[in-house]
Amino acid sequence: MTTSVQPGAGQPRPDDTDLAEPAGAAVDRTGLDGGSRWLNRALAAALALISAALVMIRLGPSLIGTKVFLGLDLFDRFTPWSSAPGANPQSKSSIYISDHLDFFVPGMHEIAKRFWHGDLAGWSNFVGGGSSLLGTPIYGVISPGRWLYLVLPTWLAPGWSKLAEMAFAAVFSYLLIRRLKGSKVAAALAGFIYPMTGFMIAWTNWPQVAVACVIPMMFWSIERFVQERRWRTIVPVALASALLLFGGFPAVAGQTFYLAGGYALVRVIAVRRHQTAAMLRDIAALAIAAGLGIGLTAFQLLPFVKQFLQEVDLSYRDSGFFSDSQVHYLLSTTFPESFGGNSLWVGASPMDINTYVGAAVLVLGTLGGIYALTGRVRREAGVYFGLMILFVIGLTYFQGGWSNWIGHLPIFKGNPIGRLRSQLGVPVAVLAAAGFDGLRGIDWNAGWADAWWRRRLAGWNLLTVTVLVLITGLVGSVGALMVHGHYKGLSSSVRQDVLIAAVPLAVITVLAVFALRWRWARQGALVALVAAVGLQALAATSFYWPTGDRSQFYPSFGVTRYLQANTGHDRIGNLGYTLRPNVTAYYGIRTITGHGFFPKPMKDLLLAIDPSSFQGGPTYSLLTPLASKLVNEPGLDRLGVRYLAADVDAVLPGTLSNPQPLLGTVDPLLSSTGSQPLTPGTSYRATIAAGAVRGVSLPLTATAARTTVTVVLSRADGSVIASDSRHIAAGDWQVPVPLAAESASPAPKPGERWQVRVTVDQAGVTAKTTDGGLIQLGAVRPDPATSSLKLVYAGDGVVLWQRLNYLPRIHWASQATVIGADKARLAATADSPVDPSQVILASDPAGPLPAGPVA
Repeated sequence: MTTSVQPGAGQPRPDDTDLAEPAGAAVDRTGLDGGSRWLNRALAAALALISAALVMIRLGPSLIGTKVFLGLDLFDRFTPWSSAPGANPQSKSSIYISDHLDFFVPGMHEIAKRFWHGDLAGWSNFVGGGSSLLGTPIYGVISPGRWLYLVLPTWLAPGWSKLAEMAFAAVFSYLLIRRLKGSKVAAALAGFIYPMTGFMIAWTNWPQVAVACVIPMMFWSIERFVQERRWRTIVPVALASALLLFGGFPAVAGQTFYLAGGYALVRVIAVRRHQTAAMLRDIAALAIAAGLGIGLTAFQLLPFVKQFLQEVDLSYRDSGFFSDSQVHYLLSTTFPESFGGNSLWVGASPMDINTYVGAAVLVLGTLGGIYALTGRVRREAGVYFGLMILFVIGLTYFQGGWSNWIGHLPIFKGNPIGRLRSQLGVPVAVLAAAGFDGLRGIDWNAGWADAWWRRRLAGWNLLTVTVLVLITGLVGSVGALMVHGHYKGLSSSVRQDVLIAAVPLAVITVLAVFALRWRWARQGALVALVAAVGLQALAATSFYWPTGDRSQFYPSFGVTRYLQANTGHDRIGNLGYTLRPNVTAYYGIRTITGHGFFPKPMKDLLLAIDPSSFQGGPTYSLLTPLASKLVNEPGLDRLGVRYLAADVDAVLPGTLSNPQPLLGTVDPLLSSTGSQPLTPGTSYRATIAAGAVRGVSLPLTATAARTTVTVVLSRADGSVIASDSRHIAAGDWQVPVPLAAESASPAPKPGERWQVRVTVDQAGVTAKTTDGGLIQLGAVRPDPATSSLKLVYAGDGVVLWQRLNYLPRIHWASQATVIGADKARLAATADSPVDPSQVILASDPAGPLPAGPVA
């Protein structure tokens, strides 16, 4: 190892360029408590215990398969899941994590299923006009955790994927601190802190975290290169660059390149400030390494840039950079559920505003920042990490004229600035580790004669006590205002947050006062800090890490089995949120709508067919719940939409409980001679003329808030033709109950009458009666206006209408109509009469259309 004398220095110091000692070679420099083996072991044991406890409590059941690491209770908000026994529409999980259920899990399931059949799934045709799978990095399959979806059952993979991401991030956070000369215990603490920061917690199961778990590796690989300066050390830089892009969220990857690139420049310039040629060579080597890593991802990155970004309309995100967060969202730094619960929604997703670090980490980070500013953390690195925190907080919460120009830079332009929180974890973990070592009297710059301010600041002293008193007072005061002010009586979880944040700090502050004189108090305070970090992290994950029962994981229903057996290569149209678009992809059922980025031509076509089709948002297409508006839509015929799926409990738009009538005409009702209260569980009879039946219309009055009405249609011999149930609210209703009996087999005989039996599950329902004590009701029959539809399934809270004039999604066309103008072609596709032998093209075909069977 060579040495060099720095200008103005009174003694030699190791040159950073030749610090090639392995990370594990860094030694604890003894200070107030740094040399105590007993204390090191106690702190390591405490950290190991809280890490194991967090994994066992939050992930344990999902790792052994008794639970699934997904918010599966969200299914209960939608049919057919809401019709299952025990379903609770008031789910505890955040509605925002429905992305996992209707986008990522179905996509990952298809990728894995096709992978084991020897098919690399570059493209899927289950949603809309088709969407990319492995063709772009959106799903992040080639990332430290999500590759497990390829080898584990889909229901088991989420938990293990999360554990792998946490472990990957923890290992490289540990290695980074060791490279910066932190102690082993401080490095391990940083390894715990980073995966428990807000971005890593809140974006669990999204590709955002698949990218963010690689950020510590990026900084570690840069630091290793700067210290060792060997060609082999650029390999980790290249791998980290590739993994950032493979993670599947380019915005976070791009932000990391900016800030990690800044770190590389600062470190290289600081180390090589007297060697211009060497400095330029190092910068070039790092740039080459990053370029190699980006090049490794070209097979996914190029299609993403050339096709996805050019075809998809992302204009709705143009102002994303300038949508900075409200300052009070900073409360989430110590009170993670202050904006987390469904009942506390404040106009932004809880993931986008979660800035959690924890009250104990806030103390350690503040002390670490002080040590960094006074040169006790490798000075340019420590200062850079401190400025990095200020930069992230400033852009996220305090934008202004100083920052507007950044919004025009690549990556920052058109991306929500809230995602910059991904860059907060590394500097927070580094400074917290430095603060922890400082309390133990361990100086990361010990022996360096040119550090800035050499007065002893580390250890337990008045500075430490002052920081603890100020932060404890601030956390306690703000917590009291939240509990007794804005959140008064609103959420017990917020009160819990306040207690978990403030009480440990108060205990540690008391110990800090005693630590000024007694060693036992210093040791107790250090253990208490480690315990507080773990306890607060355990609370911070409670809302963001839901689990569900195995029985809730994409269960099979009669309606899904019917569609699987009958849809084939064709599509269905979801009316409203029925069958939750995209979820159907897990069952192998194609939908014309769905959750995803639709190419602009496909989006325009859906809007031309149904102007309300993107009412769910720019990436969420839904057909109108009014089936009557979609009876004769040529555009749906051309797109191969064979079935329309509707919610049996759908109500008329603009009303809270008025049920939508069944399509068709109602037989004239027999004269009412009176009324009769219905006893729950007792069957009440009526008769109707045999023939094509879509359901019955029942005049009922109910007093209960939610009553289930069940109707069974049978022949005179008792054989059941069809049955179904639906819910009604309190009030007077003409209740339509659908029945799939348009083509009963065998065909009815002339003059035959069918039996109808009606039961209810709640008291307080009154029905009108006719002569003979029969219930008054009318059969709903097909009519000419809706003759192109056929009700083929009613059950599980779903009605399926078969579209009789649709064209199969795969069929032969022997003639082409060429329409070059975009608007004219769009209008013709959406509205012109359908001819099975014709296809509409934008330009002349290269050759004659092949002859074949006409569908």
